[in-house]
Amino acid sequence: MTRARTFALGGRRAALAVALGGAVALALPVAALDQLILPPSQEGRYVYDLAGIWNASAIDQAQSTAVAIRDRTGAELAIVSWPSDDSDVSTGTARADAITIMDTWGVGRAGVNDGLVVLFDMDFQSRSHGQIYLYAGSGFLDRYLNEDEAAAVVNDAMLPRAVDGDLGAALLDGLQRIDHAVQPGGNPDRWTQALINALLAALVVGVGVVVFGLFLRTWWERGRDARVVLIDDSVLLPDPPPGLTPALATVLRRDAVDKDGFTSALVDLGHRGLVTFEQAPGDKKHVDLVVPPSPLIDPNSLEARRRPLGTAERSLADSIATKATGGVLSWSELKSGEGAKLWESFKKDAGRAARAAGYFRDDPNRLTGRWLAVGIAVIAAVVAFGFIFAFDTSENSNLFRAGRGFLGLPMLIAAVLGGVIALFSGRLAARTADGARTLAMSLAYRNTLRFEMAASRSVDEAVEKTKSRLPWITTPDLLTVWAVAFGLKDEIDDLIKATFAQAQATGVAAWSPAWYSGGDGLGSVSNMSSMIGSIGTTAASSSGSGYGGGSSGGGGGAGGGF
Repeated sequence: MTRARTFALGGRRAALAVALGGAVALALPVAALDQLILPPSQEGRYVYDLAGIWNASAIDQAQSTAVAIRDRTGAELAIVSWPSDDSDVSTGTARADAITIMDTWGVGRAGVNDGLVVLFDMDFQSRSHGQIYLYAGSGFLDRYLNEDEAAAVVNDAMLPRAVDGDLGAALLDGLQRIDHAVQPGGNPDRWTQALINALLAALVVGVGVVVFGLFLRTWWERGRDARVVLIDDSVLLPDPPPGLTPALATVLRRDAVDKDGFTSALVDLGHRGLVTFEQAPGDKKHVDLVVPPSPLIDPNSLEARRRPLGTAERSLADSIATKATGGVLSWSELKSGEGAKLWESFKKDAGRAARAAGYFRDDPNRLTGRWLAVGIAVIAAVVAFGFIFAFDTSENSNLFRAGRGFLGLPMLIAAVLGGVIALFSGRLAARTADGARTLAMSLAYRNTLRFEMAASRSVDEAVEKTKSRLPWITTPDLLTVWAVAFGLKDEIDDLIKATFAQAQATGVAAWSPAWYSGGDGLGSVSNMSSMIGSIGTTAASSSGSGYGGGSSGGGGGAGGGF
């Protein structure tokens, strides 16, 4: 350590010089205010208290520790306190200063780069606050203290004591950790930490894989449909299968009880004359539900009631009648939460009805709902695990704690598996053989109905053409409700528009359902269905110096302020 080197750091406004044997830094002016002079390092000396913040005992113990490390491993430490002229030193400034010290003094052996700079970069005025930064050469990182481990030393051992104002204890506690890590065979804790890390990663991924495996097994055993027969006109019957209501046909087609099934059930009640829909006064986007004093007795409603009402639909009708004050359940009441209650109750009833009818192996709500909850629970468990073991909840801007960044990928894998389970949970609603056959019939009905409507110029004409192949569709109302059930709302819309156009051309009144009233007439089944379906959408709520010539190239470190 015989050659002095100088370095410049932008923004500096003080000069420091230290006598070769001095332990206290003296602030001296220089010609250029942005220059700092680093004193020469000395052979065999590893502690430089240039800011005058450590007592003699702390300096002696730190020197002894650095000598012991050098003797047993060859690694070199530069332990420096620096009086910055910044009123508030940043971590970035401390890192740059530590790199400059390493490169200027050549801390660590040349070619090995096994040097470590332990820097207390102090605010100039207070000398009681600043940044602690550990910067290690590439060889030191590889063998003894990587960036995550350095961060753990700073955050866990040094900063707490520095915050308390005991800078000597902060130094010695950190050096104790460093002394433990720098051993001839490398950091002795790494194999233990590696094992712990592997176990944590295996735990996260393992739980996700096991749950996903159980999901796949459930799908294999209970979630696959029976084989669906060929969909052609040969499956057409003069009547729908017993028990097949428009709502259940929608459930079969959608493979779930959803809002389309709810809409089909409400339209079914409407075309039977059990519930009517009145467009809210001055509001074309909402309808009120009206329960007639007695069911409508027009021919279309009487014909619709010829077929038995499904159990889920009957419960829905009773619920509406119970909630309707004075026979009216207004859209504002529906929006405030009554609609959501109707939907939730119908969803449960329809799931039980689909199971009782023999169309599904299980209630399509229960199995899918259970696995949806499992998928969400897996994601929640990953988040909870992260807060306990991985995430940095301190005021630092780091996402992960020091040494726990490796958990990011395992947590991501487990969360993705949970998301896949939640996303595909709906596929567990498996149809039975009867359900598969009925679905085939329903799809054949759908194809036929679509074809006949496309070839017709009015609703009445479509009914007449459909009768030859679907004899149970005998009225425009039945045509409309089954078109809604089969997902043909756009097709029936086009047909209704054509019907009105024909009526205007001929002067003959166009058909309009007795169970729907609005200022503009029916106009659009899609609009009507949207209004009806919206009922349930609202929820209730360096060489030649004293060091060996190492450099900062490829190195890294960590630090923090106090």
